[in-house]
Amino acid sequence: MAQNLPAKRGKRHSSGGGIFFLGLCVLFLSLAACTRDPLKAALKGKFPPTQNNRIINNYCQSCHVHRDFIADRHVAEVAPQYEVREFREARECRVCHSVNFNFFDPEHRITLHPPDGSSS
Repeated sequence: MAQNLPAKRGKRHSSGGGIFFLGLCVLFLSLAACTRDPLKAALKGKFPPTQNNRIINNYCQSCHVHRDFIADRHVAEVAPQYEVREFREARECRVCHSVNFNFFDPEHRITLHPPDGSSS
C-alpha cells in the first residue's frame, strides 16, 4: 500500500537577505565608531571659542550639582582671583576645566583653582 506523501521540498538558502543584514550591521557599527564626541573636541579647542564654551557649559549643566550654573557670571567672578595671567585673562572654559576619559573611569573632571591654578 503506497501512501500519498507530500513531495519533499528542497531547502531554500536565501543568503542574499542575510548578507544584506550583515552589511547594514557593519555599516551602522562603522558609522557609530567614526562619530566624534563634541565634548572631547571642545576641550581640545576644535571649535570657535563661543561654541567650545557652549558645549562645555551644556555638559556641566547636565550634572545635578551644576544645573543652575551661569557661565558668563562664573568667568567674570572667578578669573580675577587667579594670580597666573593665563587664567586671569581666560575667556574659554577649557583653560581652567578639563575632563579625562579612560576605559575604567569614563570621566574624571579636573578644575584648576585660584590663586595659582593648582589642580584638584
